[in-house]
Amino acid sequence: MKKILDGFVHRRGMHCDTTALRDVFEYSGHGLPEAALFGIGEGLGFYYWKSRNLRHPAIGGRIKPLELDRRACRNLGVGLKINTSTSPKRAYRVMKAMLEGGRPVMMRADIYYLEYRRTRHHCGAHNIVVAGLDEASDTVYVADRIADGLIELPVSRLIDARASLHKPFPPRNLWFEFAFPGSLSLDGSRVMGAIGMNAVEMLNSDVRSVGIGGIYYLASCIHQWKADFNKRDLEIACNAAYGSIEANGTGGGLYRHMYAEFLEYARGLTGVQELESIAGGYHQAGRMWTQAAKILKDVPCGCASLAEAAVAVEEIAAKEHELLTELLCVANLCCKNNGKTSIKTLEKD
Repeated sequence: MKKILDGFVHRRGMHCDTTALRDVFEYSGHGLPEAALFGIGEGLGFYYWKSRNLRHPAIGGRIKPLELDRRACRNLGVGLKINTSTSPKRAYRVMKAMLEGGRPVMMRADIYYLEYRRTRHHCGAHNIVVAGLDEASDTVYVADRIADGLIELPVSRLIDARASLHKPFPPRNLWFEFAFPGSLSLDGSRVMGAIGMNAVEMLNSDVRSVGIGGIYYLASCIHQWKADFNKRDLEIACNAAYGSIEANGTGGGLYRHMYAEFLEYARGLTGVQELESIAGGYHQAGRMWTQAAKILKDVPCGCASLAEAAVAVEEIAAKEHELLTELLCVANLCCKNNGKTSIKTLEKD
């Protein structure tokens, strides 16, 4: 079999998940900006995860894996089925059938086995799209956020990447199937609803290391890092924190610039003027996260201190707390003006 989907276009993106969604949506005739999918998917989040099984703490700025995809599709009226299989052969057969049927295949893959990535680290929560297959040359054509156009990869490496059992987040041959309607359910009320629900979740987490409370918690924990880690592990923790905030597919500033771009998009769609200034505030929050990341990166060499980093994170927490409160007020007002129930009383899945 040789099949490369005609008309499939891929451009590099900010985050693997939203880049893959953007590509599949666009190919299906429903072009949306990557940042819009992040926001409509209620993707803004925060978590700080420290465990004995981890050499360094994990910091994240989005909601948990797969939830963004589910929420984006739900809010846009798109059917979504997420599949896994213990059989690499079955996963390959399904991929081949989808391509033969003219459908790109969004899937998870462990980046360690994607040889063009050249990494020694395992992470199976990475999303890519396969848009072509040439069995005669043992080649698949992959869309990945790091590069424009399609990347050639040996079929065997893709199979290994999909079947990986390495932690964190082993992919387990996971793939997505979408059922697109004739038109997307995209209007101002749905967009403002997504904004309000995301703000509620960030402001009201019952887990101390998650949401806005998690940012305050991170600030308090940073003070203890010197006691928690030896010199080498402290260096690893600080460098990992920098990467989690400023690199690793966050769009810079721990996804905050991406969310700001979504708010700018929402302002144009809804006409809600207040979103413009809040978008500016989230760009500022992104810059603050970048500065905090740089401080942490400078701690091991003695050019900065953990106390400085903790203060920077505390200031971010206060800033985002203010912005999220404003967003919730704006979203609630819009819903009331449209004769709908307050966001605060809506149930989440």
